[in-house]
Amino acid sequence: MKRFNIRDRFKKLVYRHYEKNLEEEVLNSKIPVHIAIIMDGNRRYASRLGEISYRGHFYGADVVENLIEWSFDLGISHLTLYAFSIENFEREEREKAEIFRLITTKFDELRCDDRIHKNRIKINAIGDIDLLPPSLQDAIKRAEAATADYDGMQLNIALAYSGRREIVRALQKMGETVKEGKLLPSAITEDTLSAFLYQNNSRDVDHMIRTGGENRTSNFLPWQASGNECSASFLMPLWPEFRRIDLLRAIRTYQRCEAEKTAEGIFS
Repeated sequence: MKRFNIRDRFKKLVYRHYEKNLEEEVLNSKIPVHIAIIMDGNRRYASRLGEISYRGHFYGADVVENLIEWSFDLGISHLTLYAFSIENFEREEREKAEIFRLITTKFDELRCDDRIHKNRIKINAIGDIDLLPPSLQDAIKRAEAATADYDGMQLNIALAYSGRREIVRALQKMGETVKEGKLLPSAITEDTLSAFLYQNNSRDVDHMIRTGGENRTSNFLPWQASGNECSASFLMPLWPEFRRIDLLRAIRTYQRCEAEKTAEGIFS
């Protein structure tokens, strides 16, 4: 047992040293303005522990709290998290009820969190919010109202979200504006469409992260990401296993991609 403890402490020491060096490397280069994360693997994590699938979301929620703090400390100004997709409505009723209850609680906890107010973090929900249970809608409104005037990091939580649906909704609203004579078709640009996206969701994504070992973006922020040719990190850890060092590695991937773009521009 003593030998195990010594080995374990040594591994932690090496890990902390590596994380510190990686952080210094990352902070010496450009930090992405907007990071978007697909938090995949909650249910698989619960299954691995032998627990009912929805319990994985409770473990994942703890990581979200840490992530917000890590992101703010690193200077990320926009963070968008994929919490519940339109497709997730097809899940079993009890699982949906537990997830909605958890998210409702977390919105209220964020609203009362001293760190949110100290760091002036603005909370915003994006998606078809009217499809969510009234209690969750109320919690969202409370959190958004409490942080509406903040100018620190913007935290977007994607709920009842679909990227294609967002673009279709934007086109519908834009068409209505044209019909009303308030917008000329000849005046429509990419920026015009961006202005009709879900509230506060027009900022281009610089880097996308997906956990859980899947190499796809699952209809998440296609306008904001694909149009910007954002880089991506597809990570093996399940979401509840996500660590600060994983965030640092993802940022380093972004920085290396940016360096390659610069080099291509110089030698093209």
